[in-house]
Amino acid sequence: MRIFQNWMCCCKKPVKHNLFYRVKKMQPLHDIQQAFFRVVYENEFSLSSEIKDAKGLNGESRLKVYQSSILGIQTDALAAVYPVIKKLVGDEFFLAMGKAYLRKYFSPSGDLHNLGGQMAEFLQDFEPAKSLPYLADVAKLEWIWHRIFHAADEENLDFNELAKIPVEQHGQLQFYLRDGARLLASPYPVHRIWQLNQDDCKDEESVDLDEGGVQLLVTRNGYEIEMHPLNDDEWKFLQLIQLGVSLSGITEKIPEYPLDELLPQCVAKGWINRFEIRA
Repeated sequence: MRIFQNWMCCCKKPVKHNLFYRVKKMQPLHDIQQAFFRVVYENEFSLSSEIKDAKGLNGESRLKVYQSSILGIQTDALAAVYPVIKKLVGDEFFLAMGKAYLRKYFSPSGDLHNLGGQMAEFLQDFEPAKSLPYLADVAKLEWIWHRIFHAADEENLDFNELAKIPVEQHGQLQFYLRDGARLLASPYPVHRIWQLNQDDCKDEESVDLDEGGVQLLVTRNGYEIEMHPLNDDEWKFLQLIQLGVSLSGITEKIPEYPLDELLPQCVAKGWINRFEIRA
């Protein structure tokens, strides 16, 4: 027994109209993506002829809304990574500089934490910032701060494991800086510039660029970033560690260094946190 009568006609599914894009001949997705990339980062609006007018905005104006939104989000992300740079140059300068940076160094990563890694390189050649020669090194310090802050937590080196290594193999030991540690040398007192431009800094004194440069090891202790000025012995020793030189190689290169003091100190401070025995 039929419950429903047969339909005498059929209805087509309503056509969903594209409200944004003029559909002529469908372009490959890659070509559309490349055209949109040029809109955002190269200020090239040939794609606008394919965009419908709407709400009083022509195709180019509609694309500029997207361009402004994307560059705004990414510039804000740069400001979060480089707050001291922003404070030193001012909001308006930083906004223009940020957009110039984004157009030169596009990040292929969708993670905003990876945005801004070439800022120091960019500032070295950025003509409007030439009057601030220390700016690139401050950017290096801020990028180190950013990467270390987001680095994974690590265990300290176990002295008991180190004590198990036979004396005859000590020369084959290769030590490693912890992942959350970076070396930075600058002819400018960048650590002082950074410190005096923190929001919670009460010190009103200015930085004298003639006070000289600094050799730093930047580390993280919990959620605190620490900057350790290094003397020449510490700097050269940690540089060799960073380069992967074994203990015997370090002894050959710098036989006068007090390794019996430097190594235990660096391990105790957590700067060095792992080792291996090289063949």
